Amino acid sequence: MGNFFESLEHTSWVMTIAETGWLYAAVSVTHYFTLFVLVGTIVLVDLRILGVAARSQSVTQVADSSCLRPTAGTIIRTVSFA
Repeated sequence: MGNFFESLEHTSWVMTIAETGWLYAAVSVTHYFTLFVLVGTIVLVDLRILGVAARSQSVTQVADSSCLRPTAGTIIRTVSFA
């Protein structure tokens, strides 16, 4: 598995990202933003389970309304490879 990551490190597109300051920053910001969206969604559902947030909605309604956010965030994080 280590050989795979070492060979991936030397591919042209990874080198381009590493050598271009603004592109590296954009990938990093995208990665961290999607991570924060995922954590925020988990916190929101957990607070609803504890009865602290969104008391007018059921846990199922809160989970269903926020289901797309972690899914999209995971896809974007995976694509950003950071």
